[in-house]
Amino acid sequence: MKLEKQFINALLLSVFQKTLNAIAVFSEVIKERGLEKELKSTATATEADRFKKGFEIQNPIYGDEIKKTFKKLPDNMGDDVARFLTEVCFGDFYTREGLDLKTRELLTIAILTTTKNTDTLKSHIKGNLKTGNSIETITAAIIQIMPYIGFPDSFAALKALQEVTK
Repeated sequence: MKLEKQFINALLLSVFQKTLNAIAVFSEVIKERGLEKELKSTATATEADRFKKGFEIQNPIYGDEIKKTFKKLPDNMGDDVARFLTEVCFGDFYTREGLDLKTRELLTIAILTTTKNTDTLKSHIKGNLKTGNSIETITAAIIQIMPYIGFPDSFAALKALQEVTK
């Protein structure tokens, strides 16, 4: 279990490196300007309940989609992938205070639009609709980021939206 935890921590560090770099730069600017303030944690899940809390958010929106997608991985590793997603994405992040579920899902659309991963984008378009975001809101969000990410990626996202909603 300790080795698994070390692996997960190393994986998260590599995945979130850009975020960590941005936070470091942000922290330097805050410190230079004398704006330092102790921020309270927005975490609501603990190590003991992060899977349960993540599952409570994830399951009504996505069901067992990830588990089914990766069920043929060797040695039941698909179950591990599904658990990691539930614990980290939904348990650690989606349970935090500060943003409601609709906003989190809409931000996910904006992020995924930049990745060219239309399969995952389509899944989150469906998730957005289930959380109450309208087709118009999703369309407006994609159009809003168009000048920042470029027309081709935005067009691909709009096509994905059309495919999901036809």
